[in-house]
Amino acid sequence: MGEYQNLADLSMKNLDQPAGLFAHCKKGCYPEATCSVGSRLVRRTIYLRVEDKPGVLMRVAGIITAKGENIEALQLEQDPDCAGIARIVLVAQIEPRFRQRVVGEMNRLVQVLEAIDISDEP
Repeated sequence: MGEYQNLADLSMKNLDQPAGLFAHCKKGCYPEATCSVGSRLVRRTIYLRVEDKPGVLMRVAGIITAKGENIEALQLEQDPDCAGIARIVLVAQIEPRFRQRVVGEMNRLVQVLEAIDISDEP
């Protein structure tokens, strides 16, 4: 193992200064391909009105996850005014370059009636 005698030595050595594969990441947590520490993510809240059919939620969530982003909060309920319609409120950390694209892709889904970014930030 070289200069390290056991795993305890490896994990305790230079915790405050990541090295090698993890040097790019301020936290020293993930390899470069999956690390988002350096990127500027913005919390976005997206409101959708959709047809209440199987698979709609999966398609909507797939648009966010396809960009490599994570959904932080999700609320889905029946629209009390319209039978067969559901409302979704979705909160996710999204890179600014994907903001308009995500909402546009959601609006292009056949079973999505309306998708609006209702975040306070531009």
